[in-house]
Amino acid sequence: PSLVGSEMCIRDSYSTGYKSGGYDSLSVFTATDPLDPEETTSYEWGIKGDFFDNSLRTQFSLFRLDVDDKAVSKDSLLPGTSSAVPTLVGGDETIDGVEITIDWLVTDELKLGLVTTARESEETLESFFDSVGVLIPSATTDGDTDTEYTVTLDWAPEVEFGGLLLHVDYQFKEDTKVDDTGFNSIFLSVPGVGEDLETLNARLAWTNKQDNLTVGLWGANLLENERVKGTGTTSLAFFGTAFVSVEPPRTYGIDVKYSF
Repeated sequence: PSLVGSEMCIRDSYSTGYKSGGYDSLSVFTATDPLDPEETTSYEWGIKGDFFDNSLRTQFSLFRLDVDDKAVSKDSLLPGTSSAVPTLVGGDETIDGVEITIDWLVTDELKLGLVTTARESEETLESFFDSVGVLIPSATTDGDTDTEYTVTLDWAPEVEFGGLLLHVDYQFKEDTKVDDTGFNSIFLSVPGVGEDLETLNARLAWTNKQDNLTVGLWGANLLENERVKGTGTTSLAFFGTAFVSVEPPRTYGIDVKYSF
């Protein structure tokens, strides 16, 4: 079929960023060897198009991000200390990627959306002591991005007693933290570690005809995903235990908004 009413535009950008260096309050070694400033350079080229009388909008972007003297936080047991503390480790990173966004107005009442990103990275970290005092030598690691996408649905049917809006979004994100440099194998036995993120959220809202009262019913993490989103080892050397944080549980709620 022909692309009725299609419109396209191309954009590109170049930007730089700077974050000053300084001292790590948890590492006395930076008193004589302060952290270097972090500098970033970003390039982006994109194209956006509206097709089929603007019912379908697509955006496609290619990007590259160079980070020099990046500061990465690692739980580190330094020589002569009794417990690990978060310590900033210097390094460089380059990320190449693509981002795709699609919005489809199926009808005047229904819209579907998709956002996904793919990245390849190369990271070089300076040597550091891990959470149990083992020296991790400087190394360069390559990696592909975790599979990641978000799907959305918005439905706004016409009703006689006001307006309705149903919003649903589903997010998937692959978890590959177990492959990170210095990841402690003690966490592999913890349920939820390495589990992918699968989150389903929904909200149904009603607005009266005067447009001054809105009542919304919502639910978050409806699939009750209990993945471990973060791990900590600062207490491992001193107490012999580590800790983790998990995603918020499934929750429901009602909110009311009234405008005077």
